[in-house]
Amino acid sequence: MANPTNGHIYYLLSQNTWSNAEAEAVSLGAHLATVRNQAENAWIFQTFSSYGGEARILWIGLSDRDKKFHFTWSSGESASYTAWAEGEPNNAGRGEDFVAIYFYPFHNQRGKWNDFGDRNLSPRGLPMNGVMEIIPTNVKPSADTKSVHQSPESFQPVQIGPSLVITNDSDSIKLQGPISASSYILER
Repeated sequence: MANPTNGHIYYLLSQNTWSNAEAEAVSLGAHLATVRNQAENAWIFQTFSSYGGEARILWIGLSDRDKKFHFTWSSGESASYTAWAEGEPNNAGRGEDFVAIYFYPFHNQRGKWNDFGDRNLSPRGLPMNGVMEIIPTNVKPSADTKSVHQSPESFQPVQIGPSLVITNDSDSIKLQGPISASSYILER
């Protein structure tokens, strides 16, 4: 789905751990979403937190796996904006290295961030899905989305599940995966 504010395209990935979701995004030529401001955070939350009628926690590309409490984006961008829930990040249990956007119905911190361990279910049993972000090369860095070839309203969210075929042909390994999803062409 295209964000009408920035023209970037986002996909809801299948339920997975942060590490596996980021690896899937990288295999598709992208990263988990980098959140640059409150408007983008709100758009991601509103678009995907209950996609398909199911409440879910959303992995974003922020982590401190390399250095405790030094959070960096998997895209390499600066971490100048944050939306931490009250008391977060707290590294509870000494293993919370990955960031997700909360979605607990009736929770007062909905849409805020929490650090979690590398898991595919939240402590309350909600699925945890990565949100992948693609920055089209034909989108200028402005709020003007007229440079996108399709209008944002014509994009539909899709869920991309892992699908990988590994073969050994002529002493070489061939990896094959999805190359398109709902009329989107994915390059890697």
